Amino acid sequence: APLVNRPLHLSEAQRQHLETLGATAPQFVIMKSLQMSDVDRNQNRLLFSCKREFLEGHPITGILAEKETRHVHHHRGLSVVVQDDHSNQFNFTLKYLDSNGGYRFIGTGWNDFVSKNKLVKDDLHFVIEVWAFRSPELPGQPKVPGIEGLQGHPDGALGFLLRLHHDESRDVHRGGEEEREFAPRPVKQKKRQAPAKAVRSKKQLAGAHVSQGEAVARDVTRAEIVEAVGEEMADALFGLLMLRSSAPVPMPPFENTTCAKVC
Repeated sequence: APLVNRPLHLSEAQRQHLETLGATAPQFVIMKSLQMSDVDRNQNRLLFSCKREFLEGHPITGILAEKETRHVHHHRGLSVVVQDDHSNQFNFTLKYLDSNGGYRFIGTGWNDFVSKNKLVKDDLHFVIEVWAFRSPELPGQPKVPGIEGLQGHPDGALGFLLRLHHDESRDVHRGGEEEREFAPRPVKQKKRQAPAKAVRSKKQLAGAHVSQGEAVARDVTRAEIVEAVGEEMADALFGLLMLRSSAPVPMPPFENTTCAKVC
């Protein structure tokens, strides 16, 4: 869910611009460390990874109205207006691609954003925050067939603020191009292995020449059970055998001990 309590510090120019638009208060959506692929002019996109099985819980999914979702997933994308920290305005297209699973801000507007903010591969120590707002003054979407009955948003079209923060702690040359915080891999649990003493090979079982019926028929000593399963498990087995026995369980003799001695 969006971190609605995250502080946002706007310049006076940004605040006035939002007031002129009659915009809603910007809400924090998502953030990531910029990768080298994000500022590659040949890629021409800002990527937020999200595999389809995790799509419903992604923060960007949560801010889209029904009609906007149809544009993002089934048409050419959603046209959005984006503003940077210097009040520069850009036109992006927000699109979800199934091919590699992710939301993308694409178009020439992203390359313009990279150039204006001097983002280069050799000095890429930046975290980018995405904030969303709505305004009835922002341009709407082109008409496409099949979405006439879908609901828009009562507060108007969707717009974004992109905030950059310098982060010297980040290693630019680390491996992995995309963040994975919203596409966690399922954890495979390892099968629990039985204790080594409790596992007997087929060769050992065959050499014993004892069938299941014979094993039950003969007496098994405690030493054999301890050797097979360990002392702790052997004690537990003996306790179960005593509970299952039809004969009365032998009890220690009762001693007429006074309360004072017990205490």
